[in-house]
Amino acid sequence: MSRRSWWLCVVLATVAGLQLVAVASFLGEQRTLGAYLNRVTQASQAPSEQAKEIVLSLKNKPDEGNDSYFLLPIFRPLRPTAAQVIENGGDCADRSRLVITLLHLRGIHATKWALYNANGESKHAVVEADVESGKMVLDPLFGIWFPKQEGGYFGIRELRQDPNILLERLKELRAEKVRPGADRLEFYPANDYIYTNARTINWTKTATMRDAFSILHRMIGERAYALHRPGFVEEPALMVIYGLAVLEVFLILLWLLLRRLTKKRTAEGRLPGSTKTRDTRSFPTAPLARSS
Repeated sequence: MSRRSWWLCVVLATVAGLQLVAVASFLGEQRTLGAYLNRVTQASQAPSEQAKEIVLSLKNKPDEGNDSYFLLPIFRPLRPTAAQVIENGGDCADRSRLVITLLHLRGIHATKWALYNANGESKHAVVEADVESGKMVLDPLFGIWFPKQEGGYFGIRELRQDPNILLERLKELRAEKVRPGADRLEFYPANDYIYTNARTINWTKTATMRDAFSILHRMIGERAYALHRPGFVEEPALMVIYGLAVLEVFLILLWLLLRRLTKKRTAEGRLPGSTKTRDTRSFPTAPLARSS
Protein backbone atom coordinates (compact mmCIF):
# COMPACT_ATOMS: atom_id res chain seq x y z
CA MET A 1 0.00 0.00 0.00
CA SER A 2 1.37 3.38 -1.01
CA ARG A 3 1.76 6.22 1.46
CA ARG A 4 -1.08 8.19 -0.12
CA SER A 5 -3.45 5.22 0.03
CA TRP A 6 -2.54 4.65 3.66
CA TRP A 7 -3.39 8.23 4.57
CA LEU A 8 -6.66 8.03 2.66
CA CYS A 9 -7.62 4.93 4.63
CA VAL A 10 -6.83 6.70 7.91
CA VAL A 11 -8.98 9.71 6.95
CA LEU A 12 -11.80 7.46 5.75
CA ALA A 13 -11.75 5.49 8.99
CA THR A 14 -11.85 8.73 11.01
CA VAL A 15 -14.80 10.05 9.01
CA ALA A 16 -16.65 6.73 9.35
CA GLY A 17 -16.06 6.74 13.10
CA LEU A 18 -17.40 10.28 13.42
CA GLN A 19 -20.42 9.28 11.39
CA LEU A 20 -21.15 6.36 13.72
CA VAL A 21 -20.99 8.72 16.70
CA ALA A 22 -23.37 11.10 14.90
CA VAL A 23 -25.82 8.27 14.18
CA ALA A 24 -25.76 7.12 17.81
CA SER A 25 -26.34 10.68 18.99
CA PHE A 26 -29.19 11.16 16.51
CA LEU A 27 -30.95 7.97 17.64
CA GLY A 28 -30.62 9.02 21.27
CA GLU A 29 -32.10 12.42 20.48
CA GLN A 30 -35.03 10.81 18.68
CA ARG A 31 -35.88 8.92 21.86
CA THR A 32 -35.70 12.17 23.85
CA LEU A 33 -37.97 13.96 21.38
CA GLY A 34 -40.42 11.07 21.37
CA ALA A 35 -40.69 11.19 25.16
CA TYR A 36 -41.24 14.97 25.11
CA LEU A 37 -43.85 14.63 22.40
CA ASN A 38 -45.79 12.07 24.41
CA ARG A 39 -45.81 14.43 27.40
CA VAL A 40 -47.23 17.45 25.57
CA THR A 41 -49.68 15.82 23.15
CA GLN A 42 -51.36 12.56 22.21
CA ALA A 43 -51.08 10.73 18.91
CA SER A 44 -54.85 10.22 18.90
CA GLN A 45 -55.46 13.97 18.60
CA ALA A 46 -56.12 15.64 15.25
CA PRO A 47 -52.94 16.93 13.56
CA SER A 48 -54.00 20.55 14.08
CA GLU A 49 -54.51 19.96 17.81
CA GLN A 50 -51.14 18.28 18.10
CA ALA A 51 -49.51 21.24 16.35
CA LYS A 52 -51.18 23.68 18.75
CA GLU A 53 -50.12 21.72 21.82
CA ILE A 54 -46.53 21.56 20.62
CA VAL A 55 -46.40 25.33 20.00
CA LEU A 56 -48.00 26.12 23.37
CA SER A 57 -45.52 23.84 25.15
CA LEU A 58 -42.72 26.21 24.11
CA LYS A 59 -44.24 29.28 25.77
CA ASN A 60 -41.93 29.29 28.80
CA LYS A 61 -38.76 28.41 26.91
CA PRO A 62 -36.17 31.23 26.71
CA ASP A 63 -36.47 33.22 23.50
CA GLU A 64 -32.84 34.33 23.29
CA GLY A 65 -30.46 32.91 20.71
CA ASN A 66 -29.25 29.38 21.43
CA ASP A 67 -25.49 28.91 20.90
CA SER A 68 -25.57 25.14 21.32
CA TYR A 69 -24.26 22.89 18.56
CA PHE A 70 -24.29 19.27 17.51
CA LEU A 71 -21.23 17.20 18.57
CA LEU A 72 -18.39 19.60 17.64
CA PRO A 73 -17.92 23.40 17.43
CA ILE A 74 -17.25 23.02 13.71
CA PHE A 75 -20.96 22.21 13.29
CA ARG A 76 -22.11 25.39 15.06
CA PRO A 77 -23.39 26.98 11.79
CA LEU A 78 -25.98 24.18 11.62
CA ARG A 79 -27.65 25.66 14.71
CA PRO A 80 -28.79 23.74 17.84
CA THR A 81 -30.55 20.41 17.70
CA ALA A 82 -34.24 20.02 18.53
CA ALA A 83 -33.41 18.54 21.94
CA GLN A 84 -31.13 21.48 22.73
CA VAL A 85 -33.94 23.90 21.85
CA ILE A 86 -36.29 22.04 24.23
CA GLU A 87 -33.68 22.37 26.96
CA ASN A 88 -32.41 25.92 26.38
CA GLY A 89 -35.00 27.59 24.15
CA GLY A 90 -34.16 29.52 21.01
CA ASP A 91 -35.22 32.11 18.49
CA CYS A 92 -37.99 31.88 15.89
CA ALA A 93 -35.92 29.75 13.50
CA ASP A 94 -34.80 27.33 16.23
CA ARG A 95 -38.38 26.90 17.45
CA SER A 96 -39.69 26.42 13.93
CA ARG A 97 -37.19 23.62 13.29
CA LEU A 98 -38.18 22.01 16.59
CA VAL A 99 -41.89 22.11 15.76
CA ILE A 100 -41.23 20.66 12.31
CA THR A 101 -39.12 17.85 13.74
CA LEU A 102 -41.74 16.94 16.34
CA LEU A 103 -44.55 16.99 13.77
CA HIS A 104 -42.52 14.76 11.46
CA LEU A 105 -42.21 12.23 14.29
CA ARG A 106 -46.01 11.99 14.22
CA GLY A 107 -46.10 11.70 10.44
CA ILE A 108 -47.34 15.27 9.94
CA HIS A 109 -45.61 17.08 7.11
CA ALA A 110 -44.47 20.62 7.86
CA THR A 111 -42.00 23.11 6.43
CA LYS A 112 -40.33 26.35 7.51
CA TRP A 113 -41.05 29.70 5.86
CA ALA A 114 -39.02 32.89 6.15
CA LEU A 115 -40.82 36.25 6.44
CA TYR A 116 -39.29 39.42 5.00
CA ASN A 117 -39.64 43.11 5.68
CA ALA A 118 -40.30 45.78 3.05
CA ASN A 119 -36.55 46.00 2.33
CA GLY A 120 -36.33 42.32 1.43
CA GLU A 121 -34.50 41.34 4.63
CA SER A 122 -35.32 38.03 6.31
CA LYS A 123 -36.75 38.83 9.75
CA HIS A 124 -38.86 35.95 11.05
CA ALA A 125 -39.60 32.24 10.66
CA VAL A 126 -42.91 30.37 10.87
CA VAL A 127 -44.18 26.86 10.14
CA GLU A 128 -46.78 25.62 7.68
CA ALA A 129 -48.18 22.19 8.49
CA ASP A 130 -50.43 19.82 6.55
CA VAL A 131 -53.33 19.12 8.90
CA GLU A 132 -56.73 17.45 8.56
CA SER A 133 -58.36 20.54 7.02
CA GLY A 134 -55.50 21.57 4.75
CA LYS A 135 -52.65 24.03 5.35
CA MET A 136 -52.07 25.61 8.76
CA VAL A 137 -49.58 28.35 9.63
CA LEU A 138 -48.10 28.44 13.13
CA ASP A 139 -45.81 31.02 14.71
CA PRO A 140 -43.86 29.13 17.43
CA LEU A 141 -42.34 32.29 18.94
CA PHE A 142 -45.59 34.21 19.48
CA GLY A 143 -47.85 31.15 19.76
CA ILE A 144 -50.12 32.20 16.89
CA TRP A 145 -52.19 30.28 14.37
CA PHE A 146 -54.94 31.56 12.10
CA PRO A 147 -58.35 29.83 12.34
CA LYS A 148 -61.10 30.45 9.78
CA GLN A 149 -64.63 31.29 10.88
CA GLU A 150 -66.04 28.47 8.77
CA GLY A 151 -63.52 25.98 10.14
CA GLY A 152 -59.98 25.07 9.25
CA TYR A 153 -56.96 27.35 9.17
CA PHE A 154 -55.27 29.84 6.91
CA GLY A 155 -52.12 28.83 5.09
CA ILE A 156 -49.20 30.80 3.70
CA ARG A 157 -50.88 31.32 0.35
CA GLU A 158 -53.87 33.05 1.91
CA LEU A 159 -51.75 35.11 4.29
CA ARG A 160 -49.66 36.28 1.36
CA GLN A 161 -52.74 37.35 -0.54
CA ASP A 162 -54.49 39.10 2.34
CA PRO A 163 -52.33 40.92 4.94
CA ASN A 164 -55.47 41.74 6.95
CA ILE A 165 -55.65 38.12 8.15
CA LEU A 166 -52.57 38.73 10.32
CA LEU A 167 -53.74 42.13 11.54
CA GLU A 168 -57.20 40.85 12.48
CA ARG A 169 -55.74 37.88 14.33
CA LEU A 170 -53.38 40.11 16.31
CA LYS A 171 -56.25 42.44 17.17
CA GLU A 172 -58.37 39.52 18.34
CA LEU A 173 -55.65 38.01 20.57
CA ARG A 174 -54.68 41.39 22.03
CA ALA A 175 -58.31 42.04 22.92
CA GLU A 176 -58.38 38.74 24.79
CA LYS A 177 -55.24 39.86 26.68
CA VAL A 178 -53.58 36.49 26.24
CA ARG A 179 -49.94 35.61 25.75
CA PRO A 180 -49.83 32.25 23.98
CA GLY A 181 -46.13 32.43 23.09
CA ALA A 182 -42.77 33.36 24.54
CA ASP A 183 -42.93 36.91 23.15
CA ARG A 184 -45.69 39.38 23.95
CA LEU A 185 -48.16 40.18 21.19
CA GLU A 186 -48.01 43.88 22.05
CA PHE A 187 -44.51 43.91 20.58
CA TYR A 188 -45.31 41.95 17.43
CA PRO A 189 -43.63 43.93 14.59
CA ALA A 190 -46.31 43.59 11.92
CA ASN A 191 -44.44 46.04 9.69
CA ASP A 192 -41.37 43.78 9.65
CA TYR A 193 -42.95 40.31 9.65
CA ILE A 194 -44.64 40.52 6.26
CA TYR A 195 -46.17 37.39 4.71
CA THR A 196 -46.43 38.88 1.22
CA ASN A 197 -42.90 37.81 0.25
CA ALA A 198 -42.67 34.66 2.38
CA ARG A 199 -40.23 32.07 1.06
CA THR A 200 -39.35 28.53 2.03
CA ILE A 201 -35.62 29.31 1.86
CA ASN A 202 -33.77 32.33 3.22
CA TRP A 203 -32.06 33.50 0.05
CA THR A 204 -30.53 36.61 1.64
CA LYS A 205 -27.79 34.91 3.66
CA THR A 206 -25.05 35.40 1.07
CA ALA A 207 -24.51 37.23 -2.20
CA THR A 208 -24.30 33.87 -3.98
CA MET A 209 -27.71 32.82 -2.65
CA ARG A 210 -29.22 36.16 -3.60
CA ASP A 211 -27.90 35.79 -7.15
CA ALA A 212 -29.19 32.21 -7.29
CA PHE A 213 -32.66 33.35 -6.27
CA SER A 214 -32.67 36.09 -8.91
CA ILE A 215 -31.86 33.51 -11.59
CA LEU A 216 -34.48 31.07 -10.29
CA HIS A 217 -37.11 33.78 -10.12
CA ARG A 218 -36.47 34.72 -13.74
CA MET A 219 -36.66 31.07 -14.77
CA ILE A 220 -39.70 29.79 -12.84
CA GLY A 221 -41.40 32.94 -11.54
CA GLU A 222 -43.41 32.82 -8.32
CA ARG A 223 -42.66 29.13 -7.83
CA ALA A 224 -39.19 30.17 -6.63
CA TYR A 225 -40.81 31.39 -3.40
CA ALA A 226 -42.15 27.93 -2.56
CA LEU A 227 -39.34 25.56 -3.55
CA HIS A 228 -39.43 22.27 -1.69
CA ARG A 229 -37.36 22.39 1.49
CA PRO A 230 -35.88 18.96 2.37
CA GLY A 231 -36.84 17.79 5.83
CA PHE A 232 -33.31 16.78 6.81
CA VAL A 233 -32.09 20.40 6.71
CA GLU A 234 -34.07 21.04 9.91
CA GLU A 235 -32.01 18.47 11.84
CA PRO A 236 -28.28 19.18 12.34
CA ALA A 237 -27.55 15.52 13.09
CA LEU A 238 -28.94 14.38 9.74
CA MET A 239 -27.05 17.10 7.91
CA VAL A 240 -23.81 15.90 9.51
CA ILE A 241 -24.57 12.24 8.80
CA TYR A 242 -25.45 12.87 5.15
CA GLY A 243 -22.54 15.28 4.71
CA LEU A 244 -20.07 12.71 6.06
CA ALA A 245 -21.58 10.08 3.76
CA VAL A 246 -20.89 12.33 0.77
CA LEU A 247 -17.32 12.85 2.01
CA GLU A 248 -16.87 9.09 2.37
CA VAL A 249 -18.01 8.50 -1.20
CA PHE A 250 -15.57 11.17 -2.40
CA LEU A 251 -12.67 9.58 -0.50
CA ILE A 252 -13.48 6.11 -1.85
CA LEU A 253 -13.63 7.43 -5.42
CA LEU A 254 -10.33 9.26 -4.86
CA TRP A 255 -8.73 6.07 -3.55
CA LEU A 256 -9.97 4.08 -6.56
CA LEU A 257 -8.63 6.75 -8.91
CA LEU A 258 -5.20 6.74 -7.27
CA ARG A 259 -5.13 2.95 -7.35
CA ARG A 260 -5.97 2.93 -11.05
CA LEU A 261 -3.27 5.48 -11.82
CA THR A 262 -0.73 3.48 -9.84
CA LYS A 263 -1.55 0.29 -11.75
CA LYS A 264 -1.28 2.15 -15.03
CA ARG A 265 2.16 3.52 -14.14
CA THR A 266 3.29 0.09 -13.04
CA ALA A 267 2.17 -1.40 -16.35
CA GLU A 268 4.09 1.27 -18.25
CA GLY A 269 7.20 0.73 -16.13
CA ARG A 270 7.25 4.31 -14.92
CA LEU A 271 6.67 4.02 -11.20
CA PRO A 272 8.37 6.87 -9.27
CA GLY A 273 11.67 5.70 -7.75
CA SER A 274 11.89 2.50 -9.78
CA THR A 275 15.31 1.33 -11.06
CA LYS A 276 16.12 1.65 -14.72
CA THR A 277 16.02 -1.47 -16.85
CA ARG A 278 19.56 -2.80 -17.34
CA ASP A 279 20.80 -2.69 -20.91
CA THR A 280 21.61 -6.25 -21.98
CA ARG A 281 22.76 -5.50 -25.51
CA SER A 282 26.16 -7.05 -26.49
CA PHE A 283 28.99 -5.04 -28.02
CA PRO A 284 31.95 -6.31 -30.06
CA THR A 285 35.14 -6.74 -28.09
CA ALA A 286 38.70 -6.22 -29.24
CA PRO A 287 40.55 -9.46 -30.24
CA LEU A 288 42.93 -10.86 -27.67
CA ALA A 289 46.61 -10.50 -28.42
CA ARG A 290 48.33 -13.77 -29.37
CA SER A 291 51.32 -14.85 -27.38
CA SER A 292 54.54 -15.22 -29.35
